Amino acid sequence: MNQQETINIIAFHNSGGSPMMFGPWNRFLPDHFKILPIELPGHGSSLGEPCYSQMAELIPALLPQVKAKLKDPCVFLGHSLGSLVMFEVAHALRKEGGVLPQSFFIVASSAPQANNYHLPFSDDPSRLTVDEVLDQLMPRLDEQTQRLLNESHLRTIVGASYKADFTLARSGYQYQGRPPLDIPITVVAYEDDTWVSLANVAAWQEQTRAAFKLIKRPGEHFQIYRDVSALVDLLVTSCS
Repeated sequence: MNQQETINIIAFHNSGGSPMMFGPWNRFLPDHFKILPIELPGHGSSLGEPCYSQMAELIPALLPQVKAKLKDPCVFLGHSLGSLVMFEVAHALRKEGGVLPQSFFIVASSAPQANNYHLPFSDDPSRLTVDEVLDQLMPRLDEQTQRLLNESHLRTIVGASYKADFTLARSGYQYQGRPPLDIPITVVAYEDDTWVSLANVAAWQEQTRAAFKLIKRPGEHFQIYRDVSALVDLLVTSCS
């Protein structure tokens, strides 16, 4: 990529998250990089609206939003479940013969063919109530999210998005083997991640015929919120 032309970073948030998670990235990015977050239905500004728990239904619903941002060279950025969503979006774009990202930047995510997250639930989330999902999930969340969910007026609404997203990650997604993408992939794995194993992160290499790089960083699954400066440096380097 020419470093002087605008590079759009099309960013896919994690389970129960929102585009707001990428707001701090703008403080560290060079001027010619621009964050363009994707908002899953029922998250962020549409919190409280119906969420999708089936990948086959979510991707067609997201495509118009993604296509509207496919201007200038672009990179797909995803954290955790967001990386799985962006992978399926890229395959849908390839099937249509559409514009594809010039690279993937993936943080703390299991490769789709593995799709094996160490989730804390006693049953498939689709069969649990929102309260059961939150009660079992809470000890594994970062402190900021725990405080948010303890606000009673947000608990039910945000909890519904968590239930849908974790259903999506567990039973709402069936991986389909397809030829690898011709898209370079950079993957960041956190060494103390209890949600996804290093082997399952490294398995992203099977999804590309282009360059692949695995980077190990200290921290746990939600380190992305405290590791922005370093991640931005790695992302910018991956685009050079």
